[in-house]
Amino acid sequence: MSDPTPLQREDAEERGDPMLLMRWRQAVTAPVGTNQHSDNVTTLKPKHGTSLAYTLDRLSRERPDLLAKVETGKLSANAAAIQAGFRKKPDPHETVRKLLPELTVKQRRTIWEILSKEFSPQ
Repeated sequence: MSDPTPLQREDAEERGDPMLLMRWRQAVTAPVGTNQHSDNVTTLKPKHGTSLAYTLDRLSRERPDLLAKVETGKLSANAAAIQAGFRKKPDPHETVRKLLPELTVKQRRTIWEILSKEFSPQ
């Protein structure tokens, strides 16, 4: 299989092909220890992040056992990253705080009623 081109990357994103995205990232990211003087080929600087391509690339380098589970569908990339220690499991309190502004007035009232019952003196 040839290295994916940027067009193939877009296709992979549309098809939901995470392994193709990972291979694309590996093809265009400079290896560790190289710099702009190492060759005359333009590559992207290695970056840290939470993108699917980055997560899969990091799993391939540091936890191929978990990458294999992602490839077979036994784990999601996010669950593998949490298990590998690359990411923290989301804190329920922070999740609620982030989602609260997206709720409708009716949804907020429902939550308020549930919490009011829990904390009201009986």
